[in-house]
Amino acid sequence: MKDLLFDNNKKTLSLNSSKSPLSSQEFSGFRQGIVTNETLRMLTQLIEGVIPSHFSSKKVIVPILKNTIFVLLKRNNSSMPKETARKATESYINNLSNSSYSTLITDISDTERDLISNDQYFTTINNPIQPSLPLSNKNISGSLIALLPHKTTEKMKKNYFIKAKTVGKPVSLFKKEKYIKLSNHEIAELLAINHKFAVINQNLHYWEPALGHFIGLVGEKSDMFIRKNIPNNLKNLITARSVEEIVKWLISDKRITTSNDSLVQRKNYIPFKNGVVSINDLSRHEHSPSFYFTSVINAHYPSAGVLRGETFESFMDQVTGGSKSEYWRLQELFGYVLSEIRDVKVLPFLIGPKDSCKSIVLKLLSHMVGEQHCSSLSLEQMNQSDYLCQLFAKKLNTFGEISEIPVKRLDTLKKLSGGDPLTARYLYGKPIKFVNQAALLFAGNFLPVIKGMDRSNAFIERLEVFSFEFQVPKDKQDIYLFKKIRDEKSYIAWWALQGLQRWIENNHQFTKSETVELIIQDYKITDNSVQSFLDRCCILRAGYKEYNSVLYEAYEGFCEKENLVVKSTKTFHKSMQDVAGLRHHKFRKEGSNGNGYDGIQLTLKEEQYGDL
Repeated sequence: MKDLLFDNNKKTLSLNSSKSPLSSQEFSGFRQGIVTNETLRMLTQLIEGVIPSHFSSKKVIVPILKNTIFVLLKRNNSSMPKETARKATESYINNLSNSSYSTLITDISDTERDLISNDQYFTTINNPIQPSLPLSNKNISGSLIALLPHKTTEKMKKNYFIKAKTVGKPVSLFKKEKYIKLSNHEIAELLAINHKFAVINQNLHYWEPALGHFIGLVGEKSDMFIRKNIPNNLKNLITARSVEEIVKWLISDKRITTSNDSLVQRKNYIPFKNGVVSINDLSRHEHSPSFYFTSVINAHYPSAGVLRGETFESFMDQVTGGSKSEYWRLQELFGYVLSEIRDVKVLPFLIGPKDSCKSIVLKLLSHMVGEQHCSSLSLEQMNQSDYLCQLFAKKLNTFGEISEIPVKRLDTLKKLSGGDPLTARYLYGKPIKFVNQAALLFAGNFLPVIKGMDRSNAFIERLEVFSFEFQVPKDKQDIYLFKKIRDEKSYIAWWALQGLQRWIENNHQFTKSETVELIIQDYKITDNSVQSFLDRCCILRAGYKEYNSVLYEAYEGFCEKENLVVKSTKTFHKSMQDVAGLRHHKFRKEGSNGNGYDGIQLTLKEEQYGDL
């Protein structure tokens, strides 16, 4: 970086290099409003060091040169009329060759421009595009040289200069309203110089080195990020509308769009606080934006040596009752939650009575994932757009005690657990589209009651039950148990990875359990009460007929006896009309007319239903 120096005592203008300053004759001509080729050379070398390579030379550099030369002419020849200075400026610019433009562009890497850690600015002369541009300390070499010493108010210093160990004085500035505004596209380019961005699943993210992962920028987060990180002298250009356009410019940049292959690749790794671990061979890697992680597990993966997890293992033995299959299933569940794998259609439910340690498991998983990466939406809230957006950029959603909550709609739940795109809206905000990356984990005494026939059985196909049968008596409960287990989370991280490897080897299928299979079988009967009624109380055969009212009364009696949820008449008849071989129409039977079904007959009389 070459700094342009102006010595007010010696009346010389020079570069901070071994080259000689302007001769007294050249300087005399400069004072008279003559900008020599040597002066232009120094100015172009100065600008060469501060203009990002993303900017067009003619669009950005020429206005800077124009303004710089104009200021030099007027400052050193106050008697020169403005119009004369403008014409002289245009003449100098027009004389620049195309080759001159090409020398003004240099590549500036992200490491050389760090707005967060840098506290020094190099200020160009009345720069209408970027009055102050962040540069690395090493480029400035410990000093900040301001051009053309001039009296400057404290307000100007506060608004346009950052304090540093400097020599020289700050340059005088045009009034703010005379500045040429940066376009939103140019502001986006300026932000891209100082930050590492990536478009992941169609949404903008920025890399946070201190955390080791990307952070999503949607809604208010994008507004806050831009307002916080834009240079002070550009903050007056930022509005809610400009923020939206800046984000769109960044998203449209194909250079930062994450490929599907990269997102698939990250499923082979898990990011921990002390590094990234390969699931396949347990090799370790440094945190890097090339993995495209949006969270880091709140635990250190243990180094080689003795691992201590006695309290946790004792807890697992208590929860599973010593069952090997239930132990393995929970180990696989922990591995699934900690992993980046979310395209497997699974809905885990922890089912069991009160005081069976379900809440401790939920709390432990939330702690390991990190509270900031967790949400707690209920099944019903997932059907509401303003709640649904809370799942964006989350890794885990937990919700307990769902036994009495009906699920009226399953379409959103299917999308959330199937990797399909969703649209949600923040309150008073604009819609956002995202793919859910949160594992959906629920707990309760019983499985949820579903109001409405799930003809595709998609919910049951996704359902994965984890049985918690063993209650802990009040007098044997340890109020410090969670803290003791939490202190062994490095062991739990290692333990979960063993379960994850087994789950992947088993084609993402959880270990089979007889207890769980019985729970699922009973749930299928309870959920699909219409099908159970048909199987146990009816004969399907051509020529048989039953009226609507007769069938529905028989169905209600069956459900009451079996403690099943009674479907509404509308839902009941929708289900009946889907049964192959049945035809719904109006017919005459036993001397009366009515609507009913052709192809079905009850096997029991109404008074016999109580003996089922």
